[in-house]
Amino acid sequence: GLGSEKITDGGFDDPSAWLALEGAVVEDGLGKFPTAASNCFIIAGSIVPTTVAAYVLRYDVVSTNGGTLQLAGGNSAFATQSIPSSAGTHSIVLASNGTKTNLQFKGNQSFVGSIDNVSLREVQNVGTINGPAIQADGGTELVVNGDFSNGTTSWTAAANTGTAAISISSGKLRVTSSTPYSYAYQ
Repeated sequence: GLGSEKITDGGFDDPSAWLALEGAVVEDGLGKFPTAASNCFIIAGSIVPTTVAAYVLRYDVVSTNGGTLQLAGGNSAFATQSIPSSAGTHSIVLASNGTKTNLQFKGNQSFVGSIDNVSLREVQNVGTINGPAIQADGGTELVVNGDFSNGTTSWTAAANTGTAAISISSGKLRVTSSTPYSYAYQ
């Protein structure tokens, strides 16, 4: 499940709830990057606890020039990374770094556009990984034949293009293919 909302003003209705730097502005119910300035930031400060956790970030890109939008900056709770900047609603899963507390959008010298409806919620009760077993919290094993004791039973080979084959070698699943991006799944 998802925890409580970390953003108090995801709709940008209160400019004082956000810190806009180097040309970025919060106005008209939007977080705007009107120019491609090098350190153009829109920041929600002190909202992420200093523990490592998974989060779902959801936001709308209302207008865009197609440039690079990032999460970045010295006090960002998340690693520097490019995030989707095409028009529309985007949801991404992020891992916090456990040391910083801000959500920091950066225009990265190329993004000109606006964002709205920002939501950040911690992913909770997602399960535990224990060796080859994955369990939902309070539940039962979700992966069948995760230790490969029954060969490739319950596993299927797949490839983006071409074909793939699977085998077990020294207790490990091996995927072979003549094309990239091949994998096995259940």
